[in-house]
Amino acid sequence: MKNETTQEIKLTTPDRAAMMQNAQRTLVIMRDFVIDSPMMYTQAGEELKGIKGKQKQFDEQRKSITKPLDEAKKSVMALFEEPTRILNEAEVVLKGSMLAYSTEQERLRSIEQAKLDDAARVERERLAAEATQREAEAKAAAEAGNTEESERIASEAAALQATASMTTAPVVAQSVEKVSGISTRTNWKAEVTDLLALVKFVAANPHMIDLLQVNTTTLNQHAKATKDNTRIDGVRVYSEQVLASRAA
Repeated sequence: MKNETTQEIKLTTPDRAAMMQNAQRTLVIMRDFVIDSPMMYTQAGEELKGIKGKQKQFDEQRKSITKPLDEAKKSVMALFEEPTRILNEAEVVLKGSMLAYSTEQERLRSIEQAKLDDAARVERERLAAEATQREAEAKAAAEAGNTEESERIASEAAALQATASMTTAPVVAQSVEKVSGISTRTNWKAEVTDLLALVKFVAANPHMIDLLQVNTTTLNQHAKATKDNTRIDGVRVYSEQVLASRAA
């Protein structure tokens, strides 16, 4: 019998139409709001705090809905996390064993294939040498005026050459049986062993600039520390004014 737990989540959602109307009305007012005096600037600050207050209210309503969902999702993830991790580990272990076996079998097959290829090469060389010898004999017979003998020997030499050209080693079959749904492939990867050498290479080959990626976080930290004293070729340092406010 399966052990199952049923968890019920009850959600109460606010009226979307009312929220939209509230937000849209605020946007219309702000679009028509003109700051042309210190008093209006102060009033704008109060309006801004009011907007932040509405945003805070919406955010609290949103969290009241999403928090139970997040907690339920967290519970579900925790429920499956450990069994899944164990199965993933089992998969890695078994794949490793299978790859080790297939790799060893391929190594043994390659050794056997090399032996057969070498034997075939020796046989080709022997046949070619014998054919060369027979050709020499055919030439000598022709020079002696024995045309019939020369033609017979030349025919034998041609047959030997043909046999030599067709002498190849049999292909050693793979000993690992194919399993339905299981396959192997070769993945090629690259890793940086000398960053400076890579930078120099890209400098000499600008069309491969995509091999490098700018560390924006570190660059911004450097700009924040040195401000307008930053001097880095190819980098523009600039500042932005940000207006911050809190809810009313």
